[in-house]
Amino acid sequence: SFCTLLAMNRCLIRFRGSFEKMVRPDVRRAKSAVATKAASKLAQLTEDELHKEIASVNRAPVLKSRATDVRLVVQEARARASSLSHLAVRDAMLAAHHSGNHDLCLEIFNKRAVTHSRDIYFSVVDAVVDSAFALGPSELVDVARVAAERVSSFPSDHPSDLALCRAFWRAVMVDVAHASPRTAAAVWDAAAKATGAPGFQSITFERARQVVGRFVRYGKDRDHGEMHSIRWMVDNKLLRCSVVKPLQLYVNLLRACKAGQWPHEAAHFYNEYADANDSVDDVLTHAYIAVLQHAKEYKLIADLGEQLLEAPPAPSPTVLAMIAQAASELPRPSLVMRCYDAVIDEADSQSASRYAAFACLTGIGKCGVPDFAERLEYCTSNGIIEDSPEATCYLVLQYANYAVDPVAAAVSALRDLREGKVETSERIYNQLFQWQLRVDSDDMLADVAAADEKGFRRIQWLELLLTWADRRRYELSARERREVLRIVANYGVRDTSDQLPSCRPMLSLLQHDANVDARGVFAKEGRVVDPPKLMDPRSHFLRTRRHAIQNSEGGLRAAEEIRGASGDMPQLLLDGFLHRSLG
Repeated sequence: SFCTLLAMNRCLIRFRGSFEKMVRPDVRRAKSAVATKAASKLAQLTEDELHKEIASVNRAPVLKSRATDVRLVVQEARARASSLSHLAVRDAMLAAHHSGNHDLCLEIFNKRAVTHSRDIYFSVVDAVVDSAFALGPSELVDVARVAAERVSSFPSDHPSDLALCRAFWRAVMVDVAHASPRTAAAVWDAAAKATGAPGFQSITFERARQVVGRFVRYGKDRDHGEMHSIRWMVDNKLLRCSVVKPLQLYVNLLRACKAGQWPHEAAHFYNEYADANDSVDDVLTHAYIAVLQHAKEYKLIADLGEQLLEAPPAPSPTVLAMIAQAASELPRPSLVMRCYDAVIDEADSQSASRYAAFACLTGIGKCGVPDFAERLEYCTSNGIIEDSPEATCYLVLQYANYAVDPVAAAVSALRDLREGKVETSERIYNQLFQWQLRVDSDDMLADVAAADEKGFRRIQWLELLLTWADRRRYELSARERREVLRIVANYGVRDTSDQLPSCRPMLSLLQHDANVDARGVFAKEGRVVDPPKLMDPRSHFLRTRRHAIQNSEGGLRAAEEIRGASGDMPQLLLDGFLHRSLG
């Protein structure tokens, strides 16, 4: 009866609550024990080893699965903030900011500021200002005041007050969001008293608030007017170094161009400094290429690389790595090879050289250079790159994806993977699945399932798997179809319209084939099962995204009238009416 079912349900709820109370403390204790063990390992590292750990955190994307590990690294850096090198402290604050540990970023900064209050090499970096902005207006004002106090520790031509410019821009963002000018006024007053720049005598706070506020309101969503705001403050001499314009000022201007993707403005700053000086420092070149890389202007990077390699000395290994990566996207194999030769000529045991050599090998593989295997063997045998089975397997699989004969190129990597000589990683799976789709491998379904069981998941892999299954639509067994759908369910994808719009027809066909036994119906009843009526993804977008269509009601009403008069509407006719409604 209903009462009996209700009583059983209450018992199950009580049992579940008591079970969770018993289990969850054990889980918490287990996680705490793991964290304690990891923290003790970090405490035993030397300062150089800890710096390498911090640098590895900055190079890798911040994933939820690694959030605890990253916080432990940052906490260890906070504990040693007074003794670490300036570069290590700067990297630690950057890691804390990028991982969302804004409180730790400010704690590291404050601890370092106390112990190195008169050190001219320690200044307020962008990550500190941005973390203070993320925490709240009071923290932003506190950081601005500390930055103002430190301005007098630097020479007049040092751009130490750039932090105040950034803090004022962030404060105006608070003003725009909350209609409260108090934060911006406090930062402006601190900057005016500390710097004494000539621009403060001719520009009032209301004028600066109005101009920067306009940049914030109407700037790109990616940078909220960052580049234009800082450029306006520099042009109006709100910095002490606005007249001299040292190298670090141009570096900061270039960095301000990155978020909003302003390649042409970045080129203007770079060329302006190059025309006014005999040589260009690698720091400026690195900042300029980073802007172009973020905007995917690979041709501009390759052209700049050709110019830099014409005249000695060669750029730094880090710059060469960036040039090689851009050249491989075009592709321009000759430039990649020149970067590789320059890195090999200056190769040493430094991490920058190893990273550059690995990046150049990656570029050579993407260009499909025939003697890739010989170059990889040379680098691993001579210690130019780390002789790691995982790294070697990754490079070989990537080369196989671009080689003329992909099957022959991947033999060694596949053998090592099947024999368990290589520990699988996310990047290996990524290259493996792309290769398996290219050669139409029979093992792709099993390998995707294995990666899913290990917790490796990327939404792009689901697209590769559905494409693989769609190509084998008439060859898949019922078990294989169910397995693909199980993996799709594990990814939590119920509707591909938003996450994978191009895969919607493929998934619909797969679900239809799994639910309807067309061959069995034909064998028993002698009739053909109609295939599902699918809509082209472009038409599906136009029908489901009414806000993207001007006069959408008129176009859709006309389409529905034709559908009602003639039954099923031809696809091209529907497309025509929908596109006509775009106006």
